[in-house]
Amino acid sequence: MATPVDLNIMKPLWYPPALTERLTGINTGGSGESALPLTSEKMRQLVINELLELFNHTNIESVLEEKGYHQLADSAINYGIPRRLAYDSEQQWPSIREDIHTAVLRFEPRIIPETLTVRVLTGGEPQGKYGVISFAISALIDWLPQPVELFIHGHYDKGNDTFSLS
Repeated sequence: MATPVDLNIMKPLWYPPALTERLTGINTGGSGESALPLTSEKMRQLVINELLELFNHTNIESVLEEKGYHQLADSAINYGIPRRLAYDSEQQWPSIREDIHTAVLRFEPRIIPETLTVRVLTGGEPQGKYGVISFAISALIDWLPQPVELFIHGHYDKGNDTFSLS
């Protein structure tokens, strides 16, 4: 006699839309709060897209600190990373690592915090030689039945003041 099979394990996993999808009204699955069926690869791509969006926004952390509103630093009003003028001098480029790390922990809850690593890549040439600072991000994305590995290279172009991820 065969044992019954739990067909629920065959259903696709459902997750709510990401923050930018909710804020911009982009709807990929019905109403604004509806859930989306996702594969692990689709989830990885969504996280990468969200990180790119996050990095290309400038937050207002310096204004919040100046005015004494420290409690708002983790809120959506402070979405993005700090103003990038600080990366003009070579001694301050490593601060990009801390800015990226902090922003990811604040605004990408699908990343398992203990697994997040951000490194500024030096390679063989001086960092920023052509106005570009390279970095790598590795982490695990919270996913069932097991976490999904995330490893991406990124570049910050000082001339265009933009980030790119690959």
